Amino acid sequence: MRQRLLLLTVLLNVSAYAQMPAPKRSLTAADYDRWQTVRAEKISEDGRWISWQIDPQEGDGNLYVAQTGQTDSRQFRRGYAAQFTPDSRFLVMHLKPWLAATRKAKLKKLKPDQLPKDSLLVLNLATGQTTPFPNLKSVTMGKEGGTWLAILQEHKDNPEKPAAKLATQKDTLAPAPPSSTTVAKKGVSKKPKGDDLTLLNLADGTRRLVRYVSQVVIADNGQAVFYSKEVPDSLKVTSPSVSGVYLFDTRKQTEMLVDTNARLKIYKGLAIDKTGQQLAWMASTDSAGADRRVFSLYYKNRLPAP
Repeated sequence: MRQRLLLLTVLLNVSAYAQMPAPKRSLTAADYDRWQTVRAEKISEDGRWISWQIDPQEGDGNLYVAQTGQTDSRQFRRGYAAQFTPDSRFLVMHLKPWLAATRKAKLKKLKPDQLPKDSLLVLNLATGQTTPFPNLKSVTMGKEGGTWLAILQEHKDNPEKPAAKLATQKDTLAPAPPSSTTVAKKGVSKKPKGDDLTLLNLADGTRRLVRYVSQVVIADNGQAVFYSKEVPDSLKVTSPSVSGVYLFDTRKQTEMLVDTNARLKIYKGLAIDKTGQQLAWMASTDSAGADRRVFSLYYKNRLPAP
């Protein structure tokens, strides 16, 4: 009897110990690294699509897109900064470079312009087709309407081509006569920024390439794209374009030179109103290497005088 009581006591103690919660441990840096954050939720204008990001504390995140009312979603590695187009037919997103590739490049002490760049991915929500654009600098679209994207990409020279042959890569737009042009004495040449602007019509896939673009903005209604060009002096003889500020009419699909001045070296601060009728920009005669640059403000009203 005494043995049975002893055995019962042991079993009860073992059972009670087994039901006790496991001792809690302190959190470590590895635990924090595994935490994930849901952010940047977006919904299309027609309410049929949603997108969101899930990003770890350290590492490559993912962007997801799904149709409302559906359980399935589509995943895009390293996607972020997604935007639905005003007509809810496309999703435009950035793709970060792989974190490992960026770290490797930094360990090699590469210059900032040599580090891996973002890419752009345009997703057709109806068909699922994607269109990539590498070396992304910026992407702009009309906030309230329009079907055009203004995609600014860092220009990459083809190392297999001699430098002299690069002049054959011309704009696909033939500019109309300028609305106002000021001519001055030719200044000292400087190295151009040389970025590529791709004007993409999502409605039919039409593309227009514009070379030597330094900055771009688009009207809210999507009917006008306003940008500046800095054409190198060595190509001004063979290039149909000159340095200045330009306007692309998305309805007529024509380019117009708004203003140019041979003395101006830098254009910045471009602004356009919601309808694309009023334009403003700043420009300086000082080179990029000057210790101090003085800018002048310019304004253009495209509306006919009353």
